[in-house]
Amino acid sequence: GVTTKMVNGTISGLSAMQTGYAFMGGGSASVTGPATAFQVSGVENRLTDLLAFRTTTVAVPFSITADRGALRRNVNYAAGSTAPDLSFTGAESFALATATVTLLNAGAENTNLFTAFSTSNGDVGTLFIPEVTAGGALGVPSTHTAPGDFHQFIATAAPADFLSFRVVFQFNRDLANRTLTFGAPLNVPTLTTIATSPYARLRVVGTWQAEYGGIAGTDMTQSSGASFRAWSIQGSRGYFGASSQFELELPDFTGTAGFLNSWGLTVGSATEVTTFATGAIAGTLGVIAEGSAYRAASRVQTITP
Repeated sequence: GVTTKMVNGTISGLSAMQTGYAFMGGGSASVTGPATAFQVSGVENRLTDLLAFRTTTVAVPFSITADRGALRRNVNYAAGSTAPDLSFTGAESFALATATVTLLNAGAENTNLFTAFSTSNGDVGTLFIPEVTAGGALGVPSTHTAPGDFHQFIATAAPADFLSFRVVFQFNRDLANRTLTFGAPLNVPTLTTIATSPYARLRVVGTWQAEYGGIAGTDMTQSSGASFRAWSIQGSRGYFGASSQFELELPDFTGTAGFLNSWGLTVGSATEVTTFATGAIAGTLGVIAEGSAYRAASRVQTITP
């Protein structure tokens, strides 16, 4: 029920080839120097924070580096108003903290690491600068954090064909040297067509793995020209009980009030099926707290019902 608004603002301390990214109340915007003005739409009407980061782009050889941030807490600007200037050279600004994050069990797959910072008011800014030294993490220095703030470290591993994907998430207030370990690749699930009328129905059967024992799910999509159909199914480990397998099946909704069979998957159309599973390393899955960590993995397959 939270309504949204548009807020104007300016960021100073930007030269040519430098970009400022502003995050506030669920909205974001950017401005590239020497310009200073930005406009954030979709800002939630609530007490929020204004968080910004500065990056510098070099054309030859191409690189993007981030060096400074700025944070203004507990604001609630009126719709259409202009926030006071946020300066990367003023008292609200700071040099970004750096740390080394070691990634283990990636094998020969390509890895990426980025950091998101969320404030106690629920505002999230993302620092995704893969051009920084491999394993380097950037964030907010501890002197500028507060209780309820978290850095979220997100590491990914994928082969060149992107037909499988692994990710590790970890939450900590302070930026520090850390080690993140990927789980094993997701076992290849079995896909079958269980019905072709009144629409195509697919079944995905997979095996629970120790690293991903919390939730399993699948996304089934068909895309052809302007036509797009997508179905998503998820189930908890508790739902499947003691079974060593999870079974995710597109139900038959025939006769369900308001349902149109034309919404179902079509026969003879290639269907991309992405199966995923996730589990907790530390803490409780879905609960963000100091040290909470989760792992997930997915597989992409194609079937034509």
